[in-house]
Amino acid sequence: MSKYIDKDTAKPFYKMQLHPGEYGVEVFTTTFFSIHETECFNFCVNEFALMRMNGYGNLKNESQTAKAKRALVKVHRVAKVGSRVAFDSKQKAYDHLIFMKKRHVRHLQRDIELIGLSLKALLNSTFEEMKPDLNGNIVIDGTKETVLEHYTFN
Repeated sequence: MSKYIDKDTAKPFYKMQLHPGEYGVEVFTTTFFSIHETECFNFCVNEFALMRMNGYGNLKNESQTAKAKRALVKVHRVAKVGSRVAFDSKQKAYDHLIFMKKRHVRHLQRDIELIGLSLKALLNSTFEEMKPDLNGNIVIDGTKETVLEHYTFN
């Protein structure tokens, strides 16, 4: 077992996120480095965690994942197929960022529609006019159709 993991030779994985910055929204890229590989997963740590791990000495027959645990480092399990954590290229990480933000916008649009409809109904009625359902919850009139457009119930 090697004593240290060199970030130049370790397999990199990338994750991109949006962060507001002083000059606008920034695409922030986190790089993870593989410390252990199995048939299905790569176990990875970020650059800071890698430096922290390398500062710890190795115990006899200690694996890199055990060393990470001893160094109190978070280890990310990156699936080789269908990962949602990190990706083996920056382009794949960028494409996943776009996919997630489009999905985020769809969820926000749905929530805005439901909240707007609910607020409109709540402002046009009083609490005493609201009637509870069989479970004791108050159901806002006129929202059933909109809810069923967005959600499926068993």
